[in-house]
Order: sequence, then C-alpha cells, then structure tokens
Amino acid sequence: MKHFRQLVWILVLTCGYHIANAQQNNTQLAQPSSIIGKDRAEMVWIAGGTFEMGSNDGESDEKPIHTVTVNGFYMDAHEVTNAQYRKFIQATGHAEPDFGKVQNTTNPTSRSLE
Repeated sequence: MKHFRQLVWILVLTCGYHIANAQQNNTQLAQPSSIIGKDRAEMVWIAGGTFEMGSNDGESDEKPIHTVTVNGFYMDAHEVTNAQYRKFIQATGHAEPDFGKVQNTTNPTSRSLE
C-alpha cells in the first residue's frame, strides 16, 4: 500500500508539472475549432495568449502598461439577438436592464427587449 501511495503522488506531481509547464510555455491543448452550445448557437475557439495592456500616456486607470495572459475560451460566433437575450432572461430570472437609466451614446435608439 505504501508503494501505491508513492506511485500516486509521483503521478500527481508529474501531471501537475506538465500542466504548469504547458501553461508557462503558453501552449494550448488542442481544442475543437467550433462547438454547438447548449442554446444550439455555434461557438468558436479563441486561442489564449499574452499581450501588453494599458498605456503610459492614457487615463489613470490605464496605467501602467502591463503584461496580461488570457486563457483560451469559446465565444458565440454571432451576436446575441434581442430574442435570444429575452429567452435567457425568462429561463434564468435574470433582471432585464432598465434602458431608461442606461446612457448609450453609441446607439441612441436602444430600447426595451421586445
């Protein structure tokens, strides 16, 4: 039994080392390029990576330039429609945004989800 526990620890440590090493080397495990989500919408794989974020000349919340690493993730291939969002709200009980309180300068025609 003692040898079995030692073997398990060696296996755990070895796997942990390889996972940490893969993350440190910024390698991604192979992922399907697209999948179908629970809502039947196509989702595409966005590979993770490392980039410089921020600005030394911008606003205070942008400073300083710093390195950020983002893990890979799936994202819907197409925008969410109002009808899809309405279905989400009804299924989850999530509160609908109060568009009367939202200041939207990029789309002044925003209105309730109908």
